[in-house]
Amino acid sequence: MRFEWVHQYLDESRLIQARFSQAAAGAGRFSVKTDTPDRDYFNIGTSLALSLPEGRAGFLRYEYRLGQAYITDHTIELGARIPF
Repeated sequence: MRFEWVHQYLDESRLIQARFSQAAAGAGRFSVKTDTPDRDYFNIGTSLALSLPEGRAGFLRYEYRLGQAYITDHTIELGARIPF
Protein backbone atom coordinates (compact mmCIF):
# COMPACT_ATOMS: atom_id res chain seq x y z
CA MET A 1 0.00 0.00 0.00
CA ARG A 2 1.13 3.55 -0.65
CA PHE A 3 -0.08 6.95 0.52
CA GLU A 4 1.70 10.17 -0.44
CA TRP A 5 0.77 13.76 0.41
CA VAL A 6 2.02 16.42 -2.04
CA HIS A 7 2.09 20.10 -1.02
CA GLN A 8 3.15 22.94 -3.31
CA TYR A 9 4.66 25.85 -1.42
CA LEU A 10 5.34 28.31 -4.24
CA ASP A 11 3.77 29.57 -7.48
CA GLU A 12 0.50 31.22 -8.28
CA SER A 13 -1.32 31.58 -11.55
CA ARG A 14 0.82 32.89 -14.43
CA LEU A 15 0.25 35.09 -17.43
CA ILE A 16 1.65 33.53 -20.61
CA GLN A 17 2.20 36.01 -23.44
CA ALA A 18 2.64 34.84 -27.03
CA ARG A 19 2.48 36.05 -30.62
CA PHE A 20 1.63 34.30 -33.86
CA SER A 21 4.83 34.07 -35.92
CA GLN A 22 3.11 34.76 -39.25
CA ALA A 23 1.05 37.74 -38.01
CA ALA A 24 1.66 41.24 -39.36
CA ALA A 25 3.98 43.49 -37.35
CA GLY A 26 2.22 44.74 -34.20
CA ALA A 27 -0.61 42.19 -34.53
CA GLY A 28 -1.26 38.63 -33.38
CA ARG A 29 -0.32 39.07 -29.72
CA PHE A 30 -2.36 37.37 -27.01
CA SER A 31 -2.17 36.38 -23.34
CA VAL A 32 -3.44 33.34 -21.46
CA LYS A 33 -3.78 33.25 -17.66
CA THR A 34 -3.17 29.82 -16.09
CA ASP A 35 -5.18 28.40 -13.21
CA THR A 36 -3.88 28.65 -9.67
CA PRO A 37 -2.23 25.30 -8.84
CA ASP A 38 -3.72 22.95 -6.29
CA ARG A 39 -1.76 23.33 -3.05
CA ASP A 40 -2.43 19.85 -1.64
CA TYR A 41 -3.24 16.52 -3.24
CA PHE A 42 -2.65 12.82 -2.57
CA ASN A 43 -1.28 9.84 -4.45
CA ILE A 44 -2.84 6.58 -3.28
CA GLY A 45 -1.71 3.21 -4.61
CA THR A 46 -1.11 -0.45 -4.14
CA SER A 47 1.13 -3.05 -5.72
CA LEU A 48 1.55 -6.78 -5.89
CA ALA A 49 4.88 -8.55 -6.52
CA LEU A 50 5.44 -12.19 -7.39
CA SER A 51 8.72 -14.12 -7.13
CA LEU A 52 8.92 -17.46 -8.95
CA PRO A 53 11.59 -20.17 -9.20
CA GLU A 54 14.53 -19.83 -11.61
CA GLY A 55 14.78 -16.04 -11.17
CA ARG A 56 11.41 -15.17 -12.70
CA ALA A 57 9.40 -12.34 -11.16
CA GLY A 58 6.53 -10.00 -11.91
CA PHE A 59 4.66 -7.04 -10.48
CA LEU A 60 1.43 -5.08 -10.88
CA ARG A 61 1.08 -1.52 -9.55
CA TYR A 62 -1.91 0.84 -9.49
CA GLU A 63 -1.90 4.48 -8.37
CA TYR A 64 -4.63 7.14 -8.24
CA ARG A 65 -4.26 10.90 -7.73
CA LEU A 66 -6.86 12.40 -5.41
CA GLY A 67 -7.64 16.04 -4.65
CA GLN A 68 -6.72 17.95 -7.81
CA ALA A 69 -9.46 20.16 -9.23
CA TYR A 70 -9.14 19.54 -12.98
CA ILE A 71 -6.90 16.48 -13.24
CA THR A 72 -7.77 12.79 -12.95
CA ASP A 73 -4.76 10.50 -13.03
CA HIS A 74 -4.69 6.70 -12.93
CA THR A 75 -1.42 4.80 -13.36
CA ILE A 76 -1.20 1.07 -14.05
CA GLU A 77 2.20 -0.63 -14.38
CA LEU A 78 2.82 -4.25 -15.22
CA GLY A 79 6.31 -5.74 -15.30
CA ALA A 80 8.02 -9.09 -15.65
CA ARG A 81 11.53 -10.46 -15.35
CA ILE A 82 12.44 -13.63 -17.25
CA PRO A 83 16.12 -14.61 -17.28
CA PHE A 84 17.48 -16.38 -20.35
